[in-house]
Amino acid sequence: MKQPESTPLGEVIKSAEKKTVHPAWGPRLVEGGIQFRLWAPAEDSVNQRLANQSHRMNQAKDGWFEVIVAGRPFGQEYVFALGSGPVVADPASRCQSQDVSGPSIVINPESYQWKTTSWKGRAWPETILYELYVGTFTSEGTFLAVIDKLDRLAALGITAIEIMPVAHFPGERGWGYDGVLQYAPHRAYGTPEEFKALIDAAHQRGLMVFLDVVYNHFGPEGKIVSQEVVYQGIGGHQCFSGRVGLFKTNLKERSPMTDDMMTL
Repeated sequence: MKQPESTPLGEVIKSAEKKTVHPAWGPRLVEGGIQFRLWAPAEDSVNQRLANQSHRMNQAKDGWFEVIVAGRPFGQEYVFALGSGPVVADPASRCQSQDVSGPSIVINPESYQWKTTSWKGRAWPETILYELYVGTFTSEGTFLAVIDKLDRLAALGITAIEIMPVAHFPGERGWGYDGVLQYAPHRAYGTPEEFKALIDAAHQRGLMVFLDVVYNHFGPEGKIVSQEVVYQGIGGHQCFSGRVGLFKTNLKERSPMTDDMMTL
């Protein structure tokens, strides 16, 4: 019996209504500089510290603080100094210089030059999925080291890899289900650019890439939330709480992370 034709996933995405979606937070390139935003409704003041300079953030509506720093300080470390005392990483960090509690790093999200610009995905019935944990797939445990093994996977007949969670979690190694910085690949695996290089290399070999994600809880260390827990999950994972950057204590109100997840 003839199977019905299946549209490649890439074509499905391209055929959808195109919208320009700007994340509510995280460093964003703007004319003349970079905009930094932090959602901290319990704070009266916040300073952004970048390259040993402090920038007072403007208080906007709905608990937001924001500031535009002139120039393109790529590679520089930054943190947020809260008026109540703590100095914290960016909850929307794209890259960390140390662990989850250490400084965040300003990166250029547009610098990577994609080689497989014509990639359109594959028909879903062709999917033969290989779940891959970067930390143990190679002896190096890095994004770049995985690239060297992709030809073997393709030769086996694998057509897609599912990468286990890479969101930054405490410590050097782990399964990834204790992630607290959802937009920053763990530094032990490599940089955001190296992660893009892995995806690019997979597409060059006809491999689709899926990312395993965990959005319903945060790990017990490095989360930037208050001590007042509205709902606490199994194993101490805080699912809903609110002070800085993550969730409001009123569950009927959406946080910036909630909004970002709903636009994916």
